Amino acid sequence: MRDESLNNPDGKTGNQETWDAGRRDAMKRLLAGSATAAAAVACSDSEKAAKTVEQTAESLVQESGVPAGPRGTPTDPDLIHPVIPCKKILSGEELEKAGAIMDVILPATENSPSMTESGGMDFVNHWVSAPFEQQRKDLEILRGALRWFDDESTRRFGKPFGDLGGDQKCRICDDVCDASKAKPEWKAGAHFFDRMRWLAMTGYYLTDAGRKDVGFVGNTAFPKFEGPPMTVLEKLGIVDEQIG
Repeated sequence: MRDESLNNPDGKTGNQETWDAGRRDAMKRLLAGSATAAAAVACSDSEKAAKTVEQTAESLVQESGVPAGPRGTPTDPDLIHPVIPCKKILSGEELEKAGAIMDVILPATENSPSMTESGGMDFVNHWVSAPFEQQRKDLEILRGALRWFDDESTRRFGKPFGDLGGDQKCRICDDVCDASKAKPEWKAGAHFFDRMRWLAMTGYYLTDAGRKDVGFVGNTAFPKFEGPPMTVLEKLGIVDEQIG
Protein backbone atom coordinates (compact mmCIF):
# COMPACT_ATOMS: atom_id res chain seq x y z
CA MET A 1 0.00 0.00 0.00
CA ARG A 2 1.40 3.38 -0.99
CA ASP A 3 2.15 5.86 1.78
CA GLU A 4 0.30 9.05 0.84
CA SER A 5 2.45 11.07 3.24
CA LEU A 6 5.37 10.68 0.83
CA ASN A 7 3.51 12.86 -1.65
CA ASN A 8 2.02 15.18 0.92
CA PRO A 9 4.48 17.14 3.06
CA ASP A 10 1.70 18.09 5.46
CA GLY A 11 1.08 14.45 6.25
CA LYS A 12 -2.51 14.68 4.93
CA THR A 13 -4.09 11.85 3.01
CA GLY A 14 -6.79 12.27 0.41
CA ASN A 15 -7.18 13.18 -3.22
CA GLN A 16 -3.71 13.59 -4.72
CA GLU A 17 -5.03 15.63 -7.63
CA THR A 18 -6.66 18.14 -5.30
CA TRP A 19 -3.50 18.52 -3.29
CA ASP A 20 -1.38 18.98 -6.43
CA ALA A 21 -3.77 21.65 -7.68
CA GLY A 22 -3.44 23.54 -4.42
CA ARG A 23 0.30 23.29 -4.62
CA ARG A 24 0.27 24.60 -8.21
CA ASP A 25 -1.88 27.56 -7.18
CA ALA A 26 0.51 28.41 -4.37
CA MET A 27 3.48 28.26 -6.74
CA LYS A 28 1.68 30.49 -9.25
CA ARG A 29 1.06 33.11 -6.58
CA LEU A 30 4.66 32.91 -5.41
CA LEU A 31 6.05 33.24 -8.95
CA ALA A 32 3.63 36.02 -9.80
CA GLY A 33 4.70 37.93 -6.73
CA SER A 34 8.38 37.40 -7.51
CA ALA A 35 7.92 38.55 -11.08
CA THR A 36 6.00 41.63 -10.03
CA ALA A 37 8.63 42.52 -7.44
CA ALA A 38 11.45 42.03 -9.93
CA ALA A 39 9.71 44.24 -12.48
CA ALA A 40 9.14 46.90 -9.85
CA VAL A 41 12.76 46.91 -8.75
CA ALA A 42 13.82 47.39 -12.37
CA CYS A 43 11.57 50.43 -12.64
CA SER A 44 13.38 53.79 -12.65
CA ASP A 45 10.81 55.36 -10.32
CA SER A 46 11.91 54.12 -6.88
CA GLU A 47 8.73 55.28 -5.11
CA LYS A 48 6.53 53.54 -7.67
CA ALA A 49 8.65 50.39 -7.38
CA ALA A 50 8.35 50.34 -3.60
CA LYS A 51 4.59 50.86 -3.82
CA THR A 52 4.22 47.99 -6.31
CA VAL A 53 6.22 45.60 -4.16
CA GLU A 54 4.24 46.58 -1.06
CA GLN A 55 0.88 46.10 -2.78
CA THR A 56 1.95 42.74 -4.20
CA ALA A 57 3.14 41.52 -0.80
CA GLU A 58 -0.08 42.66 0.89
CA SER A 59 -2.26 40.89 -1.70
CA LEU A 60 -0.33 37.65 -1.37
CA VAL A 61 -0.56 37.78 2.41
CA GLN A 62 -4.29 38.45 2.27
CA GLU A 63 -4.82 35.48 -0.07
CA SER A 64 -2.90 33.22 2.29
CA GLY A 65 -5.03 34.28 5.26
CA VAL A 66 -1.97 35.18 7.36
CA PRO A 67 -2.17 38.51 9.27
CA ALA A 68 0.09 41.09 7.62
CA GLY A 69 2.67 43.09 9.50
CA PRO A 70 3.87 43.02 13.09
CA ARG A 71 1.21 42.84 15.78
CA GLY A 72 3.21 44.61 18.46
CA THR A 73 3.35 41.51 20.67
CA PRO A 74 6.47 40.10 22.39
CA THR A 75 6.76 37.41 19.70
CA ASP A 76 5.84 39.72 16.80
CA PRO A 77 7.14 43.17 17.79
CA ASP A 78 6.71 46.34 15.78
CA LEU A 79 10.26 47.67 15.76
CA ILE A 80 9.39 50.68 13.60
CA HIS A 81 6.70 51.99 15.93
CA PRO A 82 7.51 50.36 19.29
CA VAL A 83 5.17 50.72 22.22
CA ILE A 84 6.91 51.76 25.43
CA PRO A 85 4.89 50.04 28.19
CA CYS A 86 6.06 52.19 31.09
CA LYS A 87 7.36 55.65 31.88
CA LYS A 88 10.81 56.11 33.36
CA ILE A 89 10.60 56.55 37.11
CA LEU A 90 13.92 57.93 38.30
CA SER A 91 14.14 61.68 38.69
CA GLY A 92 17.07 63.73 37.42
CA GLU A 93 18.42 64.00 40.96
CA GLU A 94 18.21 60.23 41.49
CA LEU A 95 20.00 59.58 38.21
CA GLU A 96 22.74 62.03 39.19
CA LYS A 97 23.21 60.37 42.58
CA ALA A 98 23.24 56.87 41.06
CA GLY A 99 25.64 58.03 38.37
CA ALA A 100 28.07 59.29 41.01
CA ILE A 101 28.27 55.78 42.46
CA MET A 102 28.39 54.01 39.10
CA ASP A 103 31.17 56.26 37.81
CA VAL A 104 33.33 54.91 40.63
CA ILE A 105 32.51 51.40 39.42
CA LEU A 106 33.15 52.28 35.77
CA PRO A 107 35.31 55.40 35.57
CA ALA A 108 36.52 56.93 32.34
CA THR A 109 39.79 55.61 30.88
CA GLU A 110 41.99 56.70 28.00
CA ASN A 111 39.95 54.58 25.60
CA SER A 112 36.50 54.40 27.17
CA PRO A 113 33.96 56.83 28.67
CA SER A 114 32.60 56.57 32.18
CA MET A 115 29.25 55.01 32.97
CA THR A 116 27.40 58.35 32.85
CA GLU A 117 29.23 59.44 29.70
CA SER A 118 28.39 56.19 27.90
CA GLY A 119 24.62 56.62 28.08
CA GLY A 120 24.26 53.53 30.24
CA MET A 121 22.17 55.38 32.81
CA ASP A 122 19.29 55.31 30.34
CA PHE A 123 19.24 51.52 30.65
CA VAL A 124 19.30 51.76 34.44
CA ASN A 125 16.30 54.10 34.44
CA HIS A 126 14.44 51.93 31.95
CA TRP A 127 15.20 48.75 33.90
CA VAL A 128 14.05 49.88 37.32
CA SER A 129 10.94 51.49 35.80
CA ALA A 130 9.62 48.22 34.36
CA PRO A 131 6.53 46.85 36.17
CA PHE A 132 7.96 43.42 37.00
CA GLU A 133 8.91 41.82 40.32
CA GLN A 134 12.70 41.81 39.85
CA GLN A 135 12.75 45.33 38.47
CA ARG A 136 10.63 46.63 41.35
CA LYS A 137 13.07 45.02 43.79
CA ASP A 138 15.97 46.66 41.98
CA LEU A 139 14.22 50.02 42.19
CA GLU A 140 13.97 49.61 45.97
CA ILE A 141 17.60 48.53 46.19
CA LEU A 142 18.79 51.46 44.06
CA ARG A 143 16.90 54.01 46.13
CA GLY A 144 18.13 52.33 49.30
CA ALA A 145 21.68 52.62 47.95
CA LEU A 146 21.27 56.33 47.28
CA ARG A 147 20.14 56.92 50.86
CA TRP A 148 22.86 54.73 52.38
CA PHE A 149 25.72 56.31 50.41
CA ASP A 150 24.57 59.83 51.22
CA ASP A 151 24.16 58.96 54.91
CA GLU A 152 27.57 57.29 55.09
CA SER A 153 29.20 60.13 53.18
CA THR A 154 27.65 62.75 55.45
CA ARG A 155 28.71 60.80 58.54
CA ARG A 156 32.31 60.54 57.37
CA PHE A 157 32.88 63.74 55.43
CA GLY A 158 29.96 66.03 56.22
CA LYS A 159 28.48 66.17 52.70
CA PRO A 160 26.54 64.03 50.18
CA PHE A 161 28.34 61.35 48.19
CA GLY A 162 28.06 63.26 44.90
CA ASP A 163 29.94 66.22 46.37
CA LEU A 164 32.93 64.17 47.49
CA GLY A 165 36.30 64.08 45.79
CA GLY A 166 37.38 61.00 43.88
CA ASP A 167 39.55 59.60 46.68
CA GLN A 168 36.79 60.01 49.26
CA LYS A 169 34.27 58.24 47.03
CA CYS A 170 36.67 55.37 46.50
CA ARG A 171 37.29 55.00 50.24
CA ILE A 172 33.58 54.40 50.85
CA CYS A 173 33.22 52.06 47.88
CA ASP A 174 36.32 50.11 48.88
CA ASP A 175 34.70 49.38 52.25
CA VAL A 176 31.58 47.85 50.67
CA CYS A 177 32.81 46.37 47.38
CA ASP A 178 33.28 42.89 48.90
CA ALA A 179 30.42 41.71 51.11
CA SER A 180 32.52 38.87 52.55
CA LYS A 181 35.06 41.36 53.94
CA ALA A 182 32.74 44.24 54.84
CA LYS A 183 32.41 45.15 58.52
CA PRO A 184 29.02 44.46 60.14
CA GLU A 185 28.04 48.15 60.00
CA TRP A 186 28.73 48.17 56.26
CA LYS A 187 26.88 44.96 55.32
CA ALA A 188 23.81 46.87 54.13
CA GLY A 189 26.02 49.10 52.00
CA ALA A 190 27.72 46.04 50.52
CA HIS A 191 24.32 44.59 49.60
CA PHE A 192 23.34 47.83 47.88
CA PHE A 193 26.69 48.19 46.14
CA ASP A 194 26.58 44.67 44.73
CA ARG A 195 23.34 45.34 42.87
CA MET A 196 24.48 48.81 41.78
CA ARG A 197 27.54 47.14 40.27
CA TRP A 198 25.33 44.70 38.34
CA LEU A 199 23.17 47.53 37.01
CA ALA A 200 26.22 49.55 36.02
CA MET A 201 27.99 46.70 34.24
CA THR A 202 24.87 45.55 32.43
CA GLY A 203 23.92 49.05 31.34
CA TYR A 204 27.42 50.01 30.23
CA TYR A 205 28.09 46.94 28.11
CA LEU A 206 24.82 47.41 26.25
CA THR A 207 25.98 50.79 24.95
CA ASP A 208 28.05 51.36 21.81
CA ALA A 209 31.04 52.26 23.99
CA GLY A 210 30.66 49.07 26.02
CA ARG A 211 30.39 46.84 22.97
CA LYS A 212 33.45 48.51 21.49
CA ASP A 213 35.30 48.04 24.77
CA VAL A 214 34.89 44.24 24.63
CA GLY A 215 35.55 44.05 20.89
CA PHE A 216 32.03 43.02 19.93
CA VAL A 217 31.61 43.28 16.14
CA GLY A 218 28.15 41.77 15.66
CA ASN A 219 25.69 43.32 13.21
CA THR A 220 28.60 44.50 11.07
CA ALA A 221 28.75 43.78 7.35
CA PHE A 222 32.02 42.48 5.91
CA PRO A 223 32.78 42.53 2.17
CA LYS A 224 34.66 39.26 2.59
CA PHE A 225 34.86 36.65 5.34
CA GLU A 226 38.46 35.62 5.91
CA GLY A 227 37.56 32.84 8.31
CA PRO A 228 38.19 32.61 12.06
CA PRO A 229 41.51 33.98 13.38
CA MET A 230 44.38 31.51 13.47
CA THR A 231 44.84 32.09 17.21
CA VAL A 232 41.27 30.90 17.81
CA LEU A 233 41.74 27.82 15.62
CA GLU A 234 44.97 26.95 17.40
CA LYS A 235 43.29 27.25 20.78
CA LEU A 236 40.51 24.91 19.62
CA GLY A 237 43.00 22.49 18.09
CA ILE A 238 41.47 22.58 14.61
CA VAL A 239 44.14 24.40 12.63
CA ASP A 240 44.20 21.70 9.96
CA GLU A 241 40.47 22.10 9.41
CA GLN A 242 40.62 25.76 8.39
CA ILE A 243 38.96 26.32 5.06
CA GLY A 244 40.91 28.56 2.71
